[in-house]
Amino acid sequence: MKTITILATAAVAAIATPAFAQDSNNHDVTLTVQGTTPPKCNIAADDSTIILTGYDLTDGQGKVRADVDQKVATALSGLQLKAWCNGARNGVAVSRSALITGNGNAANGFNQAIVYDLNVLIEGATRDGAAFFDGTSDGPANGPGIGAGSGIAVPAFGPTGQGSKISFVTEPGTSVAAVSNGQGGAEVSRAAFNGFENNAARMVAGTYSGTVTLTLTPN
Repeated sequence: MKTITILATAAVAAIATPAFAQDSNNHDVTLTVQGTTPPKCNIAADDSTIILTGYDLTDGQGKVRADVDQKVATALSGLQLKAWCNGARNGVAVSRSALITGNGNAANGFNQAIVYDLNVLIEGATRDGAAFFDGTSDGPANGPGIGAGSGIAVPAFGPTGQGSKISFVTEPGTSVAAVSNGQGGAEVSRAAFNGFENNAARMVAGTYSGTVTLTLTPN
């Protein structure tokens, strides 16, 4: 009789003890959350105007100065532009028009257009591992990751703040020249001015203007 009583007491105790701590049927569920950040680029600047003061375009003889490209580069760098791209293969292209007055074509033997070239540099950015970036001589829509340079990789740059500093320098192998056809002020390649250079003629007096365009393409 004692044996039966002991077993009965043990059974009651087992029923009173919570059993879920030993439950072997627990099941974990992993829920995955996904989202997408598309490639983006941004230039932290608005359209701006720079003014080259004094006799910055011509010398005392009224002929085009050989350092116009340096003066433009210095003025553009002074804008302290910044930019960023977050894509793995971005595009960077810079282009310029000639500086022209009137229609940019020679008149009465005087020239009305000046052509020059620049390189754009973006701090911390690389093209296929090199820091050199793009020059204006190849015209618009061509540069690392864009147009003729579409096979060149430009990894993400400018991870913090407004992005990486942009600066401009003269483009090696090019020169400043007076041209007898300013291509109507269009942004074209250096080759488009071939045959129109005329450094011997003076520049007609007037206000000269042109454009420089920097294009970033996310990819």
